[in-house]
Amino acid sequence: MKSKLLLSVAVAVMTVPAWAGDLINKDSKKYDYRLSCGGGTTVTSISGSTTQSGKVKAGCVIDMSGSKYTVKGNGTVTIKGGKISE
Repeated sequence: MKSKLLLSVAVAVMTVPAWAGDLINKDSKKYDYRLSCGGGTTVTSISGSTTQSGKVKAGCVIDMSGSKYTVKGNGTVTIKGGKISE
């Protein structure tokens, strides 16, 4: 019984996707950006003073106005003063 429970827990843990972090724009300005993650690229935008939940994860590259930023963790990525940081 114990081994079945352990196996079930192991399978559940392995099938849970990596959590993605939020992209927060603290500026009042809207920004267009390109998000590249896992071989796919999305061209999108973020309105001023808004949050896009679950948008970024480690390894994603955000290209905003020619400035590229590689996401290091799965936490919050912030745009402030036109600059991207974690």
